[in-house]
Amino acid sequence: ADFPLSVAAGFLGSAMHEVLHGRGFVLLRGFPAGRHDRRTLRDLFWGIGQHWGVVITQNARGDPIAEITDHGL
Repeated sequence: ADFPLSVAAGFLGSAMHEVLHGRGFVLLRGFPAGRHDRRTLRDLFWGIGQHWGVVITQNARGDPIAEITDHGL
């Protein structure tokens, strides 16, 4: 209710179905991340995640979102 995504609801539902009953994961492509600053992206990812389940902390500090970075190692 706090983050309505009526246009994307069908897509998000299909993605979750694939995670739960299909391959176990989905790769989301084409998100215009370059149009947003880091804070806005965190808020967008948070909101999308709200459509998929209950938020739980990701580490001992209680962070709701864990950033994953490819360092090329």
